[in-house]
Amino acid sequence: MVASYYTKVLVFLICKLTNYYPSKIIKIIVNHTFGKSFKFPEKFTNNRLIVIRYFLKTLRYNISNSLDFNNFENLIFDAQISSKNLRIEYLRHYTKIKDFDFISYNELLFFKSNFHKIFYFFYSLPFVLLLTIISQFYQNRSSFALLIEYPLVLNNLFTIFKLKNNISSVYYFSIVERESNIFAYFFQKRNIKVVKITSDTPLVFWNQNILSNELLLCNKYQFEEVKFYKSSINVDNIHFLGPELSLNYNQLYDVNTKTVNHTIGFYSTASWVRNQEGQINQGIDFLKYERKVLVCLKNYLLKNKHIKLFIFLHPKENTKKFFKLSINYYKDFFSGEIPYEIFNNSKSSSQLFDTVDLGVAFNSTILHERLYCGFKTLFYPNNTFFPIKNSTLSTICAKNDDDFENLITKAMDSNTFDFFNNNNLVSYSKRVLKQ
Repeated sequence: MVASYYTKVLVFLICKLTNYYPSKIIKIIVNHTFGKSFKFPEKFTNNRLIVIRYFLKTLRYNISNSLDFNNFENLIFDAQISSKNLRIEYLRHYTKIKDFDFISYNELLFFKSNFHKIFYFFYSLPFVLLLTIISQFYQNRSSFALLIEYPLVLNNLFTIFKLKNNISSVYYFSIVERESNIFAYFFQKRNIKVVKITSDTPLVFWNQNILSNELLLCNKYQFEEVKFYKSSINVDNIHFLGPELSLNYNQLYDVNTKTVNHTIGFYSTASWVRNQEGQINQGIDFLKYERKVLVCLKNYLLKNKHIKLFIFLHPKENTKKFFKLSINYYKDFFSGEIPYEIFNNSKSSSQLFDTVDLGVAFNSTILHERLYCGFKTLFYPNNTFFPIKNSTLSTICAKNDDDFENLITKAMDSNTFDFFNNNNLVSYSKRVLKQ
């Protein structure tokens, strides 16, 4: 596996260096594989020695050979083992398939023996030197470092496939990870069906390049994105399931659910927390855009004092470390000029959609969940990535401050059915909306 992997990686590297792609599939793999990875803090992504350092890190992985499987036909592959129960229940609910095995990327970071480690070291060493040199000419050097780890994971995974030869399909979560397409390529070469699950986030941000046999969407807007990015998405079949956490709130809302009049909910993305923690630069200034939403909300509410604002904290803000800081952050921002209330509830924000009439934010997945549950929602501000021009969601995405205020007024003056019907969003709502 290691030999065939590095042989193919050489092809991908040549394509990247020459900007020549003999096939659509190779272009999809290269474009995704060499993007910025969330596995590294921002300060390490461009470190010139990161390939060597990461190689030395892989050599410290333990020697083990203790993974246990039931040999079901369907295997779930994800980034972390912590998501195991969530993923299994999600797929059982929507696919009606009862039995799934599960393995995570991190569980496969081991050597089967000392000999395996020695073999890996000597076989990988020339590529470490080559990748170190090539990476100097690119910004996202961390993606080159990860290429050294992938053969270890793939080798362990294909050992499982060989021992558990009943596996015929891999249900692939966390496809934002840089290995998702190169892994899918090797799975398909072994005649294993790849079924990727997109997550709730619009594809434009991290998943414009997708290689899979089937694609299961979590967001209705993604149907339009698949058409828009068809030159960089290679799939045979597409189906819609529902948001990844929808089992937490599917039964909470129905045709008789009512919201509280004259209320607006702001859903935070915790951009200021991410900024403090030095997390990966996502190519968009989330802090700037999120403050723009708050400024516009503040100005609107100063002119419409009968409307009450509720703030829904992001889970990152609700931690012991940041909760008090969060309270002070919004207190300093609003400076006592408008009344507001921070929701401090043990329930998740998605279980409290009916507590406000209108939800607003910069592009947060929680807004897509609100639409799925049939609640009035607005996005602001637009950016170069979202939404697609003339797409369904473009009607509820404000272009500027004045447009945002006008959309708020229009939404507040409309009942829920009219809001969805007038914006051609009825198909986005899972629940039946009362006329």
